[in-house]
Amino acid sequence: MGLIVEGIKPAIETIKSSPENLQAHAVVANIKYQANKLIEDSTILSRLVRQNKLKIVGVRYDVDTSKVSIVT
Repeated sequence: MGLIVEGIKPAIETIKSSPENLQAHAVVANIKYQANKLIEDSTILSRLVRQNKLKIVGVRYDVDTSKVSIVT
């Protein structure tokens, strides 16, 4: 569990000043952070993104409604 928390902590740090709907903001912040981290941590992915051969897209799946939404 600690490893998961450490993995999302940087994303959560960006939204601490936004107490309204904190959970929703935290989910979106984490999706954006993880999508960017994929690009930053992989030379292959970052090269493909720069060459416009790949696009990393963050999405959110709502378990209650079964809807998937793109996070920009």
